[in-house]
Amino acid sequence: GSAYSLKGYRVKKELGGDEGLKSFTRRAHEAGLKVKLDFVPNHTSLDSDLLMEAPEAFLHVVPPQSLTDEEIMSSVPREEGPNGAPVYRLVRLPGGRRILVHHPRTGTGDAGSVTWVDMAQLDHTRPQARERLIAELLHLFREFGADSVRRDMAYELLSGRFHDRWTRILRKEIDATPEGWMKNRSEKLLAGCTARWKALKHEELLALLSAAAKQARPGAVLIDEAHGRIGELSRASSDGAYNTEHDPVLGKIGLYDALRSGDAGRVRAALRNAAFRRWQVGGAAAVNYIGTHEEFEGNPVDVFGAHYEAAALTALLLRPVLLFNGFEQAVGQARNVKGDLSKSRDTGKALPFDVPVALDWEQADAKRQAFLKKVLAAGERHKDLLDRGVLDVLEPEGETSIAAWSVAAKGSGQKLLLAANFGAETEAVFRFSPAHAALGAFLPQAGRR
Repeated sequence: GSAYSLKGYRVKKELGGDEGLKSFTRRAHEAGLKVKLDFVPNHTSLDSDLLMEAPEAFLHVVPPQSLTDEEIMSSVPREEGPNGAPVYRLVRLPGGRRILVHHPRTGTGDAGSVTWVDMAQLDHTRPQARERLIAELLHLFREFGADSVRRDMAYELLSGRFHDRWTRILRKEIDATPEGWMKNRSEKLLAGCTARWKALKHEELLALLSAAAKQARPGAVLIDEAHGRIGELSRASSDGAYNTEHDPVLGKIGLYDALRSGDAGRVRAALRNAAFRRWQVGGAAAVNYIGTHEEFEGNPVDVFGAHYEAAALTALLLRPVLLFNGFEQAVGQARNVKGDLSKSRDTGKALPFDVPVALDWEQADAKRQAFLKKVLAAGERHKDLLDRGVLDVLEPEGETSIAAWSVAAKGSGQKLLLAANFGAETEAVFRFSPAHAALGAFLPQAGRR
């Protein structure tokens, strides 16, 4: 199964067990470092502790116990498309009772959706799910000493989003199911989800998780995977969300998507959006990166090619940043990963999930590594300026593949002038805005351009 198909928040013995992680955290704190752990609140593995102990916390249907396994599965709806995978898994619980647990699905259940057949979908309208998730999160902070977590798939956990998406998924499945016990019990599942959601009065699970974490560990930081809905995540107490959202109608241009486009105009627009987000005191910070382990994002060296340094400079100076495991080697996937990639259909991820792989720590690109270190060191050296200074995106005179911006702060004497080239041009002319000078933005000396 996937690395996100979790049995529980325990550490395997071969990785040192729970005591090994506690020791790791303790030594990190002694070295002046903080520790961020991954938290996966949307789903679990099909043999998880939570599923075995609290099956009512999941999206599920109880089939007639008199039927055979084959008879039960013959009534289960399947996803559209060539795979036609069943959308439920028959799970036998301690004591022998069998239930059908819904798999997570991408999208809204249409032909383009994908069923994650190695996972069980939690039902966030259930109090049991919320209580257990809070308990698991507190375990990471209290028992393992974490300072922060990354909340996987947070954007799908927003109350309205969760209800609307699963209402559409279940309705499509019900409409495609023949009359019989499966259709009737699926209707009851959908009606129950809606009734419970209304009773919750749109209470946000993410806000409950944030409040519990910060009470257990003052100063706890909760960073959210997000591919949209950043404003809603801010209102749900997120401390930071991925800077990917792209909504030209609202003027929101996600930096990562802009970098992938290689269009300097889009990059400038994304930088302006990032500058605006920095002024939103109390909102979720924009978390920047050059790639994650998400599907279709790939290895950043492969994705950006000749513009790798330009992308790294643009993203990794805008704090906070994420640098995913293995990316610091600054080599493409073929060198970064040990394993038989010819057998993988999952190479859209930087680290495929469907074949055994390991990072090859012997491989590195010295030139790119030196540049990464230079950028990260500059970010550390100028962290106060980058956090509180005025970010001003410069307007070019005419079309250019270069994006340029400045960061300055009144009274500090510090200023940065930065440029990233997403093409092959060697020069461009940019205008500084006198209007931004009143805010503390950088301006050239008198008589200089």
